[in-house]
Amino acid sequence: MKFPKGKSGNPSGRRVETEKQKNTAKLLLTPLVEDAVKQVARSAKSPDPHDHQWAINLLFSYLFPKPAQEVDIGGKDGIIFRLVIEGEPSSGK
Repeated sequence: MKFPKGKSGNPSGRRVETEKQKNTAKLLLTPLVEDAVKQVARSAKSPDPHDHQWAINLLFSYLFPKPAQEVDIGGKDGIIFRLVIEGEPSSGK
C-alpha cells in the first residue's frame, strides 16, 4: 500500500538535495567512509575489550537490528497500556 504524498508522516514530502549537497557528500564524506570502516575493523580485532565491544555492538546494531519489543501492561477498567521499546539507551537511538 502506498501512502499519498503528505500522508506518510512527512507532510512536505521528500527533501530535495541540491547539487552542492550531493557534491559535498561525494567529495568530502565518501573518502571518510573507507577510513571509518577500517577503524571499526581495527576496533573489532583490538585486544582492548572496550574497543572490541564497541565495534561488535556497532556492527550488530546495523547489520542485525533488534525488532521492536512490546510490553502489555494491564490498567484499571481493562485498559491496556502498550510500551514500545526501540534501540538502546546507550546508543542514542
